[in-house]
Amino acid sequence: MANKTTDNSKKEKLLSKLNATWAAIIAGITIFGFGYAGGTVISNIFHKIEINEINQSKNIQLFNQKKDFDSKVQELIHEKRLLEIENEKLRKK
Repeated sequence: MANKTTDNSKKEKLLSKLNATWAAIIAGITIFGFGYAGGTVISNIFHKIEINEINQSKNIQLFNQKKDFDSKVQELIHEKRLLEIENEKLRKK
C-alpha cells in the first residue's frame, strides 16, 4: 500500500511538473503570438502612413502642375484676345 501511494505521489509530482511546463510553453507561445500580431498591426499602420504621405505628395505635385497649366492657359487666352484686337485694328486701317 505504501508503495502504491509513493507511485501515486510520484505520478502526481510528474504530472504537476508537466502541467507547469506545458502551461509555461503555452504562455510563451501566446505571448509570442500577441507580440507578432501587435508588430504586424503596427507595421501595417506605419506602411499605410507612408503610402498616405506619398499620395499626399503626389496630389500636391498634381495640384501645382494643374495650377501652372491653368495659369498658362489663361495667359494664352489673354494673348489670343490681344492678338484678335490688334488684328481687328489692322483690318480697319
